[in-house]
Amino acid sequence: MMNDKIYLPPGIFQDEKQNIHFDTLMEQARTILKEQSGDLWTDTTAHDPGITLLEALAYNVSDLSYRHLLPLVDLLTPASVNKEKKKPLFPAGFQPERMLTTSPITAEDYRKGILDITIKGDDGEIVYAFCDAKMEKNDKENSYLYFYNKKNRELTFFKENDSDPALYLNGSYTVKVKPSLYSKFHKSKYEQLKELLEDYLKKNTNICEVIGEVNWLCTDDTHDFNLYMDVSISDIVSDINEVFLAIFITAQNTLSPEYERVPTMDFQHQNYTGPLPQQGWLIDVPQENKVNCFTIYTSQIQQAIESLPFVNHVSYINFGEDRNKVIFSANGANSAFWLDDNNIVSTIAKMLKCVTVTYKGQVLTGDADEISRLLREKMQREHQISTEPYPIGHYRNPSRYYPASDLLPSLYNLQEYAPEHLTLQLHQFLLPFEQLLANGCAQLAYLPKLLDFSATIEEPIWGHQWPFAEKSINNQVHNKYKEKVEEANWSNQQNIIQQIALTNYLQSYFGLPKNENIGLATDEEFLQVQRAYLSSLPQTGYSRTATNIHQISSLQRRVAARLGIGVMLFDDMPEADRLAYLEHLPFYIVEHPLLMPKKPETDFIDAKPVTSVQYLSEPRRLLITVQDTLAGKLKAGQLVDLFLKGNETLKAILVAAVNNNTFTLYIDEHVQLRRRWSKVLEIAQAGNLKWCTSNSWLKDMEYRVILSSNQEVLSDGQTRIETSADQPWPPILLPDDTVTIKQIFTGQITTRESDLEARVDSVDHIHGQAVITILSKDKKFDPKARYQWHISKGKTQAMDRFSFTLSFVFKRSLMMNGQTSSILLAEREAYIKRIIQEEIPAHLLARVLWLSDQQFSVFSSTYARWLNNTAQLGSDTYRLLKMLSIGMLPGETTGIGVMHIITDEELHKLPSNTTERQQYIDDLGLFFVPDIHEPTR
Repeated sequence: MMNDKIYLPPGIFQDEKQNIHFDTLMEQARTILKEQSGDLWTDTTAHDPGITLLEALAYNVSDLSYRHLLPLVDLLTPASVNKEKKKPLFPAGFQPERMLTTSPITAEDYRKGILDITIKGDDGEIVYAFCDAKMEKNDKENSYLYFYNKKNRELTFFKENDSDPALYLNGSYTVKVKPSLYSKFHKSKYEQLKELLEDYLKKNTNICEVIGEVNWLCTDDTHDFNLYMDVSISDIVSDINEVFLAIFITAQNTLSPEYERVPTMDFQHQNYTGPLPQQGWLIDVPQENKVNCFTIYTSQIQQAIESLPFVNHVSYINFGEDRNKVIFSANGANSAFWLDDNNIVSTIAKMLKCVTVTYKGQVLTGDADEISRLLREKMQREHQISTEPYPIGHYRNPSRYYPASDLLPSLYNLQEYAPEHLTLQLHQFLLPFEQLLANGCAQLAYLPKLLDFSATIEEPIWGHQWPFAEKSINNQVHNKYKEKVEEANWSNQQNIIQQIALTNYLQSYFGLPKNENIGLATDEEFLQVQRAYLSSLPQTGYSRTATNIHQISSLQRRVAARLGIGVMLFDDMPEADRLAYLEHLPFYIVEHPLLMPKKPETDFIDAKPVTSVQYLSEPRRLLITVQDTLAGKLKAGQLVDLFLKGNETLKAILVAAVNNNTFTLYIDEHVQLRRRWSKVLEIAQAGNLKWCTSNSWLKDMEYRVILSSNQEVLSDGQTRIETSADQPWPPILLPDDTVTIKQIFTGQITTRESDLEARVDSVDHIHGQAVITILSKDKKFDPKARYQWHISKGKTQAMDRFSFTLSFVFKRSLMMNGQTSSILLAEREAYIKRIIQEEIPAHLLARVLWLSDQQFSVFSSTYARWLNNTAQLGSDTYRLLKMLSIGMLPGETTGIGVMHIITDEELHKLPSNTTERQQYIDDLGLFFVPDIHEPTR
């Protein structure tokens, strides 16, 4: 971008120039004076004292107006500007190169970004790492496949019944990359290449998308492939090595063409979409992508070689054995001519044996070492993007003010050190006008700070200054009350509402909607968030669709800004205290695809014998030894089943660690294992314990039926149920959904009633409550029984709860914030959901959960541990799945099949407190508990 192409705001507009002229202002003043005074003031000639006062003030008004029409570049140039250093008037991040580009969104964007990656060579040169790349959407055959068992309401890795529908994870992609020719000469750099590419993809993955596999082409399957030519040149050249170099590069470009890059981009006249490059703007990226199978003919290469300016003609060309074409396989083999042992010098030497260059019949020879040196220089990146800062203007000192009273004749006595009473009154009469005009000048000088995109909340909104010089007579006259006037001016500067309005206005420059404070934060907190959002716009806008577990996402910042909460989200995530930082976020966003487990290998899907089981303490765990080698086949975070005697199975136990032929299970991480671990040891000692990788990995959510203490304002047959601190609430539950209620067989219940079906009449997601009606009139809740419920028919219930889905988790107290009005809370909830829907990409589905302070605290710590552990699958993953009401471990199922009669030892430890007692019963899975005051039978 050159300076002569930069748009500069015009200076004084001719139309406005006439409107603010002194004569125009005085004419307007006389007209208004005549309308207001009538016959009381008829003499409006210049000798009238009142007219003289008006003229002095009109002159200063005209002067201030002219200053407003100075070129904007001048008004934005501060007195302290250093033209030599060319410091930009706006922060560097707000240049068009940053604001008009975006992190990769489309497949073509990713291609541009990958082609911009560079690597450092052995000799310190910086070269492009890849010559081609392609991102492909996975079809069903290559997507994550799993199944839904309708009977058990479970997700499985492999189909168990013919009627189980297949589910695919949408939004998964495969990346194909082709290392550059230089990279092929240095295979030792492949590990570094992989790290660079992996890091790039991690930082630039779109929300709820998964980049699964990276296919590296042309690495290990490159054949010995030669091209033979006789080339006649038309003129002698100063360096024959340059000729061979040109032939070498031209031939290679027929396989992988070089891309045109330029150092600057004129956004006013050129159209560019995609990521911000570091090494030069890609102007024209050929649509033909040669990472797949293609055919090359000798005629294509001949035409390219003969287009070189010094080449006369190519008299002979083939691929050996008189072949005139070669088909390049899809895996990228045969991707370079003359490649020899992946070494640049030996490759050039082989070319010199296969290519003959003649001038007037004389054979010319080249030097392999010199050509290699020239090639290294040529392969270095040629461009780095350069930007032109917004031009710096001339400082005009717009705050300078000349008091109007200094313009009045001496007969007004305004220059006397001890003015009389009437003269003092004239001083005081003029003071408000002087102050108003002086403040206008100060406000104009304050313009660079007002338009500063990185200003803080402490910056005042209104400019002000005392109109008079320190040693002037005017200053002495007003000295008694000067301090109070300045205090009033200062208090007017700190106008929070006006600051919010200004910040919204600045945000509108970038097409952002106006943000409103709906009561989730104070005005000061709201303004802090808006200011932080404004200053972060270059990064927030650039990464608008990207997500990175090591940073707060742009989406989370945008939602925070729209709601006016969470100024901490706009700070960089600290590395030193990352865990504590993550535990105190104001709200959380969880992408569901990140919670999916890795599919197990098929080696252990059938039951296999266990060699031994060892109990270890602190923490309580079982070390299980098996016959097979587990390395690379079973991984921590996967699930296993343990088969006890008969049909008893402990399902879906999380593997904590794997080592050679052993794996570790934490006892307290699994409900059934916590109850039956001693039985596992007993059966293992008898040699009857078996294991396999678990096929079931997630079960539909089940919730305890908790009757609300508020059963008022309900119709006949209606019941209000609610959540509790230790269980989540389903965000997908809607009115007219159907829920199934099952009885839990604990306590002294000896009979089982059939399942109850209920209709959902209303839902309060904020408080975690719902009003339901039992559909069977003759069935009611048994007050002595305990129940669980699940959604059996829901409008938004889906078997696939992972593809393009994410959850927003808020604290319930944030929504309420001192308000109890159900109407106001409903309006706030609707507003928040609308904001979320506006900010997420249109193809995504968002769930919104409201948690109590206790639930939110547990969720925060769990999420922080999970993310701090780079979102690896483990116990925290399944905790999050349950907290988000996505699903629970199949092993958490309760019922008669997994419960037992209380033993004397368990009865001895039974708490007397009702709440603690029920928790004890649930933890141990007790089927029958005698009255605590009765002897054991």
